[in-house]
Amino acid sequence: MLTALENRVVNLEKSVGNMKETFELVEGRTDGFDSLEEQLRDFVLDSLDANAEKMNELVKSTTKKLAERDGNLEDMVLA
Repeated sequence: MLTALENRVVNLEKSVGNMKETFELVEGRTDGFDSLEEQLRDFVLDSLDANAEKMNELVKSTTKKLAERDGNLEDMVLA
């Protein structure tokens, strides 16, 4: 009975060792995913920032044109 129990403990220890090896392998690969996730996040943020700048320039340009047209229209009405 004791020998059977010792054999089970040895098998369990082997299984735990195999699980640790598998875990370390998986953990090493997820580190790569973390790096890719960070690169993707940086790329998306840079893209959004560039788009926001372009939209801001467009809004400023449109505002300036509308102000000029408003001034011209006001001059025409007052003339």
